[in-house]
Amino acid sequence: MFGPGGFLFSLLLALFGITDVRLVGATELDVHLHDDAGLAVATLDGCLSQLRAILVRAGAVIDIRVCRAESPYSCQLPKDGARVVDLRILSAPRTYSRDVQHPALGHSVVSERGGVYATVFLEAVQHQASAANVPWTVLLAYAAAHEIGHLLLGANAHTARGVMKGSWDAQDMQAIFQNSFRFSREQQKKIAECCGGGRESGRVQNFKTPGSARGRPGATAD
Repeated sequence: MFGPGGFLFSLLLALFGITDVRLVGATELDVHLHDDAGLAVATLDGCLSQLRAILVRAGAVIDIRVCRAESPYSCQLPKDGARVVDLRILSAPRTYSRDVQHPALGHSVVSERGGVYATVFLEAVQHQASAANVPWTVLLAYAAAHEIGHLLLGANAHTARGVMKGSWDAQDMQAIFQNSFRFSREQQKKIAECCGGGRESGRVQNFKTPGSARGRPGATAD
């Protein structure tokens, strides 16, 4: 039986048209990326390469697919056994943010078990990156990693430090700039158990692209 949070989670999935939810038993992570912000191809490739490196370092075997309108079927056939999540890049949130100075960098639709749908907000990322003197492409990758972290680890995955910290301060931004921001060891273990299958057998990890310094990495919906 679903509790209130689980019911809302299921309802949101239905509204987004997401019916194939794989929360357990997956062997690798399949990220379907929707670029509604219209980033240049080279810029997007750089962000996704950084995102991939963050998640591989956390223990995931990952395939990132860029889902383009001109190729609607490129992301509809996930590989057997893959944990599928959808990540969308929006220019800005579609609803008003109460924290104008430090708007959320992203949002994930999750229950305590996890989820399949997350967004990151480009304008908020660029604003926070400029304030912290950090390349926005790097911050975008870490914000996306935070939201995907919620999809894999659940709504209650915030930690006192690292990628899953609820709010990022100047010290965290410096760690992001130095590429030394990490998931916790316990979270790395969970990510590897969920989506790290095949690393020891040498399977290829694919990356496909068809054709304040205070940041709020994300708000979660139970």
